[in-house]
Amino acid sequence: MTRERDHGVLPAPLLAAVEMREACAERDVGAIFRLASAHADCSYSRLARLCEMTPSRVSQYAKGTMRVRDQRVFERVADGLRIPGGMLGLARRPWEVRTQTRSSNGRQDALHCSAGRFR
Repeated sequence: MTRERDHGVLPAPLLAAVEMREACAERDVGAIFRLASAHADCSYSRLARLCEMTPSRVSQYAKGTMRVRDQRVFERVADGLRIPGGMLGLARRPWEVRTQTRSSNGRQDALHCSAGRFR
């Protein structure tokens, strides 16, 4: 399956929402898909393309009939939906850009997402 390039799939307010943060902290991919479908106008087919899985698998996760157990699936969800790795208990993802800023105490790293504009 080819990855569809779609930066900024989830709106910033959705990523910041308590429900999304809880779903990510619990690594509940079904809840993440339900929230994305309801608040970001993402069909299960689109979520499937973005996360490199079948629409029926997305549906199974969303309905709660199946739970993710494979680390690679969490990584594909993070990458496909541009969820920062830290939210899902993962390392920084390749698309998360590290920039350096200066402070009065010297150099300090700051992390920025290169997810682009949100809808």
